[in-house]
Amino acid sequence: MDVSLRSVRLNRAAAGPDYPQKETVLLYHASVLQNIDALGKATQRLADRPHQLVAALDAELNRVHAEYSAWQRQQAADGPAHQQREARRLAEAQEELEALRSELRRAELARDAARAELRVVEERGAALSRELRLERAELRKLRLELALLAPPLAYTPPRAPAQPEYAELRAPRRPPLCARTADAACQTFAPWDERGRACEAAEARARPHTAAARGAEGGGGVRGVRSASARRAPAREGGGGARAGAWRAALA
Repeated sequence: MDVSLRSVRLNRAAAGPDYPQKETVLLYHASVLQNIDALGKATQRLADRPHQLVAALDAELNRVHAEYSAWQRQQAADGPAHQQREARRLAEAQEELEALRSELRRAELARDAARAELRVVEERGAALSRELRLERAELRKLRLELALLAPPLAYTPPRAPAQPEYAELRAPRRPPLCARTADAACQTFAPWDERGRACEAAEARARPHTAAARGAEGGGGVRGVRSASARRAPAREGGGGARAGAWRAALA
């Protein structure tokens, strides 16, 4: 029986006055058949899936079995050589293990010896510390005895700090200008006779008659101080200082 929707639409004219009820029944029947068909297809897929899984597992098992068979054949082909290699590796590993064990024993012995030496050093250090404390006590005792036997020292007051008003007295002072001529040439000569000679020369250049009059009085340069030539004249001529100056002025 054709129960498709197309057949329902085509048979509307032949349905007669009872068409709505018949159409509803036919549509429900068609939906039920479609659901049954979908369930059948899903059931078929579920039924086919275990077979697919079994086939995949069989293929994987066959592959693993083939690899294991190939490995067994390889082992059978070089069995003695493989066993010898494994035996050599095992022997080498045992030798390395024995070497490590012997080295560990030597390290333990060295550690015990170091601990014994450390104990000896600690005991020696404790003994030296006791001796040092005794020596320090003896030294304090000797210092106390020395302080009791030594005479008392004189008290020396601390030096007062330098006063700022005395700073200019300690500083070097500039020589003043000439009192008579205010000539700067006087500052270039340190000794008194050279300074006086410079003052006398400057005054002679400024006022020749005044310098001649001062020379007649018996002195030159700064007040009351004779020039170097006036001081050296008595030694050369054998006369006194004032009289020699007057005599030279009279001759001039």
